Amino acid sequence: MARETGFCFSVMDGDTFETHLHTVVLARVRTPPLSTPEGHKAKRKVASMILNRFVSYEIVSKYIYHQYIAEVWCDDININDQMISEGYAEKVD
Repeated sequence: MARETGFCFSVMDGDTFETHLHTVVLARVRTPPLSTPEGHKAKRKVASMILNRFVSYEIVSKYIYHQYIAEVWCDDININDQMISEGYAEKVD
């Protein structure tokens, strides 16, 4: 699929955010639930990278509740990889 661009206006948790077009879930990553301190840290980290910024994303599949799973970039940084490399998320297949 082609990349789309959207303005991130809301971060729901460590791996889910909203743009004016879609609700997006980071592909290949799993972050801790918000009921844990680690989950709040992951949310703050991803928010620091994308909240109130334009992001580009390539949808890889549709998820439940009209959410889309995607590879996400901001300023040419792959957010999915960054969350994994900095220890805020686990890599999943």
